[in-house]
Amino acid sequence: MPSGLAAVLGPDDGARTAQLFGVTEQGNLEGGKNVLAVAHVPTAEEREPLRVRPQLYAARARRVPSSQVLLRHEERAEPATPLARDRPAVSGVAIAYVCVRGACQLPTQDPAQLAALLG
Repeated sequence: MPSGLAAVLGPDDGARTAQLFGVTEQGNLEGGKNVLAVAHVPTAEEREPLRVRPQLYAARARRVPSSQVLLRHEERAEPATPLARDRPAVSGVAIAYVCVRGACQLPTQDPAQLAALLG
């Protein structure tokens, strides 16, 4: 069972939910990702984990999907990721870019603004 389900639902509900939706540590899609999908009509006993839906929706609402935080500093000549190549450092000052699905917000040096961008 993926640790994310256990963290949100607890070990028992997490295990039942993983079984119902076919979620595994290795992922149920290429690239190791999981998508919650019921592949058959569940029995009444299998439907019992559906009571945890509000918890799953709340956890999903709190995460930033497919996001990265890029930190740039002039002293590091080569960027750590390809996405950072076109995101310059600014005069030797550390700067952060928040990028979601490959699209980056304007950079910030302000910790409060960075926190707001991360939601």
